[in-house]
Amino acid sequence: MNIHGGNIWDFEGPPLLDYSSNINPFGVPDSFQRALLQHMEEFTRYPDLQYREVKRSVRQYLYAGGAEPDVSVILGNGSAEIFYKAMTWSSIMDVVISVPTFNEYARAASFAGKPCTAVPLKEEEEFRPNLSALLPYIKNGTLCLLCNPNNPTGQLLLGSELRPFLDELQRKGAYLMVDECFIEFSRQSLAQSMVEAVPSHPNLMVVRAATKFFGMPGLRLGYGITSNTAWAQELEAQMEPWHINAAAVVASRCIFQDLSYMEKTRRWFETERPTFLSGLLQWDSVHVYPGHACFFLLRAVDTARAEDIYTELLQEGILIRRAEGFENLSARHFRVALKDARSNAHFIRTIQKRGL
Repeated sequence: MNIHGGNIWDFEGPPLLDYSSNINPFGVPDSFQRALLQHMEEFTRYPDLQYREVKRSVRQYLYAGGAEPDVSVILGNGSAEIFYKAMTWSSIMDVVISVPTFNEYARAASFAGKPCTAVPLKEEEEFRPNLSALLPYIKNGTLCLLCNPNNPTGQLLLGSELRPFLDELQRKGAYLMVDECFIEFSRQSLAQSMVEAVPSHPNLMVVRAATKFFGMPGLRLGYGITSNTAWAQELEAQMEPWHINAAAVVASRCIFQDLSYMEKTRRWFETERPTFLSGLLQWDSVHVYPGHACFFLLRAVDTARAEDIYTELLQEGILIRRAEGFENLSARHFRVALKDARSNAHFIRTIQKRGL
């Protein structure tokens, strides 16, 4: 069974304040809303089977301000489709991940029939990523999949850590896939992106999506880049025709150029994250893990308290993400998203009012 945040459909009654999903609170960019109304006629015809315009937009976005390198762009119905299809490549023998992390990686490996080794991160080290702990499990044909910043811990790997790790994998004949779906929220995180390493490392694929940063999980537009032509071609051969819909095609024309939306989002993140964190750190019955993402991993003092927190917040119309589905987390752990200032203030007032 798939377990994810944002599953508001299981609950009846008034709308919930959803702190279980890590989505940009600004929601759908105005630029896309306007473009959609202006291009409704596109829904009367099939999209380009090769999605040339969308791929060009992605390439220009990722390599803005410089010469566009010779890299392949792979599109997915969300980033999840790319994870699932990429693992079917015949050159990949097995998969290595750190846990806790996004649970679809292990599931995708299982679907592809590839053994998956889950290397546990140490809670006493705040679940800090440990690349050296992965190396003994990596050999020729291994795909190592990392989320940066990691979901659900929020921990960020530096580019200076990832690049020598990538080089070591290349020497071993192994591959690295980096999920950067949360990296665009801050300039500090974005500076650690591995996008620039793609042209010179054919054993690397970087994956992002419009889901989180552009606030449109329902659009289902993911994209990956690699300089490995064989990997890209085999991956694309697995895709169904017209798997990217016309709305996503229209979105690609405007959201990747919407500098105003990007700047507004990063200003919000850089202002609101420390403010909300300050409030969470006053919460005596929980431990807040350090991170760099648009969400926070927390641990209650005991399992009973964690269940009380979930239940009482739900009674107040607030939904948080329990640790179900995350390997190497306990029932004491839960995740809370970063939302707009008004909602975050309401969240802090609620836990104070309830004495949680």
